[in-house]
Amino acid sequence: MLTGVLMRPEGNGPFPAIVLLHSCYGLRESDGSEVKRFYFWARYLRDQGFVTLLVDSYGPRGLQRLCPLPERDRPIKTDRERVRDAYGALLYIQSRKDVLARSVGVMGWSNGGQAAIWTIGDSHSGRPASLPEGDFRAALALYPGGCQQALRAKWKTNIPFLMLIGEADDWTGAKPCVDLTSSAKATGAPVEITLYPGAHHAFDEPDMPIQVVKDVVLPDGHSPTVGTHPQARAAAIERVRSYFKDRLAQ
Repeated sequence: MLTGVLMRPEGNGPFPAIVLLHSCYGLRESDGSEVKRFYFWARYLRDQGFVTLLVDSYGPRGLQRLCPLPERDRPIKTDRERVRDAYGALLYIQSRKDVLARSVGVMGWSNGGQAAIWTIGDSHSGRPASLPEGDFRAALALYPGGCQQALRAKWKTNIPFLMLIGEADDWTGAKPCVDLTSSAKATGAPVEITLYPGAHHAFDEPDMPIQVVKDVVLPDGHSPTVGTHPQARAAAIERVRSYFKDRLAQ
């Protein structure tokens, strides 16, 4: 049984909604405080008129975070458990009377963005056999991992999908997602990508100084850089708002 954090606008609704998928660091810092990035977005999108549901994929399974474990060693997989988590959240939120059941999006960061990629992939095994109120209507990922794996798997989707990535991202990287976008668009998939010059991984974190994540060592031996990029953050806030407003409106 999963848990999550639900936020809703004032009023009776019904409202469009967005399922939010955290990164490999989970919903809480090591001291139990909120990860500012995820809670900022949940509150911001609520204030823009969306019901938001931050899904906790780790806490109910007795885990706090899976970074810095290499992906192959993580017990919760983006293309397995996290896809099921996303659809469990979709079915739950569609059942609420204050939600427009056919106007639900999904948004994820990093590992959660990777989960969003697999979630909306055509014919993914984690998708329920029946979706009485329809599938996700739009999806968005900030600096997702897994683009190279998705490219190898010849991934495609029929669900509108936007990726926002920093050009200076040296953790998940921009090029694999640029290549995935080109490949998917060649099949007619409604996939878009926006790159932000000079921005690193987690560029949308509020007030995080640029820093090297020393406890993470990538396969090439380097440790990635993360931190706020004010211009990219501001641009992403507006892009996310307009993207979901356009695609989840009735």
